[in-house]
Amino acid sequence: MKNLKTIFGIITLILFSCSKKDDAPANTTTNNGSPDIYITSREATSVPSSINSTLKIYKNGVPTIFSDGVFQFPTDITVSGSDVYIVGTIGVDTYTSGKAVLWKNNTAIILASSLKAGTSAKAVTVVGNDVYVAGEVFDGTSQSIPTLWKNGIASNPTDVDKGFIEDMAVVGNDVYVVGAGADNVAKYWKNGVPTIIGAGVGTNSIVVTNNDVYVCGNFTKPLGRVSCYWKNGVLNQLSDGNNDSVTNDIILIGSDVYVIGNEQNNNGSGFEAKLWKNGSTVFFANASNINFSKMFVKDNDLYIVGYESSGIGTKKVAKYWKNGVPTNIVSDAVVSPTPYNIYVK
Repeated sequence: MKNLKTIFGIITLILFSCSKKDDAPANTTTNNGSPDIYITSREATSVPSSINSTLKIYKNGVPTIFSDGVFQFPTDITVSGSDVYIVGTIGVDTYTSGKAVLWKNNTAIILASSLKAGTSAKAVTVVGNDVYVAGEVFDGTSQSIPTLWKNGIASNPTDVDKGFIEDMAVVGNDVYVVGAGADNVAKYWKNGVPTIIGAGVGTNSIVVTNNDVYVCGNFTKPLGRVSCYWKNGVLNQLSDGNNDSVTNDIILIGSDVYVIGNEQNNNGSGFEAKLWKNGSTVFFANASNINFSKMFVKDNDLYIVGYESSGIGTKKVAKYWKNGVPTNIVSDAVVSPTPYNIYVK
């Protein structure tokens, strides 16, 4: 792997052990015996909502602001022991997201910064005493360098000089990342060794179990994008291609493969939430008014975070669903809140 010097040098972190999605340790709840639920949200503080915002973390419904500024987005969260790790991007000016950031217990650590868009942190996981963050760093010209930070030390975990990373999984000593190079050929890499997914396809999330690698994403047909996932590089199509469709996350419960996304409705007026189990659509009440973001599994319970809206121009209601049953996330946001990630411990 190619070494890449960060702008801020080596960052020392004090860490505990945990993994990214479904291995939260048992019997560690603080919520009267119920699991602790962590949700990150971006909440606009002015109009237009794309500029000024606060980033909040809700723990069991109680919000805490961990960032307040412009053009900022939380992209992933993990919890290890009593420590909460969030990654994302924040702006260097009104419209440019140029800083890759790790928040540990709401304290920001700048991993890398650039004067233009193209520097971001996309995924975080903690294994043993090590914190891994994946993303990319703007190269100063017109492209970005795929980047993995391990305890603050940056390297390129791929076989390409330019490109981007969408997600990451760490299993033991093996690091998997998914993304694409400058040639727009989607791949996943295991310890830097590539497996080609396809040219011109989009990828969003990766999960590894029993040495099998699952990646969700989409490919394009004349009528729009088609939702799909790949198992060890082999395509599994989810949507029929008649309506534009995208995936957002993939997760496994036992041998069952769950994928969430959003698909344009038949009249083309908007998108509706989609949940697929082993390739088949699972019915979801009010799906036409719902947008799904991310998933988490804990004790075989499936949690999904997103929002519901009754129509154009109405305020979104942030929610999470546990096995299909919704719970509202109460917010005082000036403009509709947008929940991004969920972690259950």
